[in-house]
Amino acid sequence: MNKHRFNNKRTNNHSNKRQFFWIVLIFIIIIPIMILQTYRFSNAFRYWQNNRKLKQEYTKEITRLYFEQIKLKKEIYNLNHNKLVQERLAREIGFIKPGEIVYRFSNKKNK
Repeated sequence: MNKHRFNNKRTNNHSNKRQFFWIVLIFIIIIPIMILQTYRFSNAFRYWQNNRKLKQEYTKEITRLYFEQIKLKKEIYNLNHNKLVQERLAREIGFIKPGEIVYRFSNKKNK
């Protein structure tokens, strides 16, 4: 019987060592993988944050361009349909009506 108890303790001791070995081995494998995944996740998170900021900037730019487009459409409409705007612009670039007399004044004083 003594022999049996000794074998049982030895088996338990061997089993405990083997279990400890596997736990250490698993940790040696898992810890670097966890560190790598954490590093990769942090890069992915930074990438996501940068893309989120870019999306916000692009959304603001799209909104600004949308309102600028509305303003330009109004200006085009006025250029095509508003006779006063057409006349003002024609005068600014030097057009004259047929039969109109143009007077030019100089700013120099005669002595």
